[in-house]
Amino acid sequence: MSGATPSPERPFSTTMNPNDLVMVTRGWKRLNRRRSELIRKKIERRLDQGECCELENLQRLADLRAQLVDSFGGDWSKVTRSWRKLNRRRLELIDRESSGEVLGQKETDELENLLQIFALRRQLTSPLPWHILDALEKILRGK
Repeated sequence: MSGATPSPERPFSTTMNPNDLVMVTRGWKRLNRRRSELIRKKIERRLDQGECCELENLQRLADLRAQLVDSFGGDWSKVTRSWRKLNRRRLELIDRESSGEVLGQKETDELENLLQIFALRRQLTSPLPWHILDALEKILRGK
């Protein structure tokens, strides 16, 4: 498969929680603007302790987003535009495996990455429970 599939050398880790997933995708523009503002304050030595903690968390989220984008060869548009193609490949590998065919190591790694990516997609497209939405609101409002 072409460059849209995460490579085995750059597997995506799904260790991030649903709150992080939402923040690095749907809420990223706003969070990155805030991160830039805090970086400027840090350079100017005007960052207070609370803002320092906030910046550390935003940097952690930036690193998670970079890991996600890197798993698609550095192209964020491939993450969102390639679902159909990726799903066809995932289903092809699952069908081959379930019919008794033994997949090679490269295809086994590819299938594992695709399964992780579609688990991520499910988390991104499924509605979040109210308690998580409430927690997100508190985080975003700085409470």
